[in-house]
Amino acid sequence: MLRSIAAALFLAASAPFATATASASDRELSLTHVDVLYQDIDGEADGFAIRGSYGFGESNWYVFGDYSRSEIEALNDAHFTMGHLGVGYALPIADPADFVLEGAYQYIRAAGDDLSGYRLGAGVRSRLGTPRVEGHVKAIHYGGGDLESQWAANLGINVFFTDARRFSAIGEYEFGEDGDIYWIGLRATF
Repeated sequence: MLRSIAAALFLAASAPFATATASASDRELSLTHVDVLYQDIDGEADGFAIRGSYGFGESNWYVFGDYSRSEIEALNDAHFTMGHLGVGYALPIADPADFVLEGAYQYIRAAGDDLSGYRLGAGVRSRLGTPRVEGHVKAIHYGGGDLESQWAANLGINVFFTDARRFSAIGEYEFGEDGDIYWIGLRATF
């Protein structure tokens, strides 16, 4: 059922852009940013996260990574850390909208156990009606290595404080087979 929901969200978000194209030189959606976030994992763990992305000029390729550390209340505030390091490609499909493909290595450390695997994602990122608001929808698959195969959907919004589009407030929600994750924070875009 989760796969059906993620597929429906993806198709609904990409349908308006299916016939339009844009070149890399017309890019209005930056691929380079740094985020500082508060995160809540299924109401059982919360903490902070930092993440960033760096776009390589007008190539549409980018690298990204993140690190988060949370405390698990049910385990006497034991620490839970997670990180990703990956590469992505943003294919312009409209002005301004991108179809994004991502692949990342993932590691998790909880209660002394180290787990690793991969995360694959695909979705659409676009401006939402005004230059100050961007949003995205992605279907994500986690698996490989020590991780069980599972699907998730990720929805996000990014609201810039000024027309200069440098600093913004961001919010994301990811729902999957193993629970939900919320992020709220600030972004600096370059």
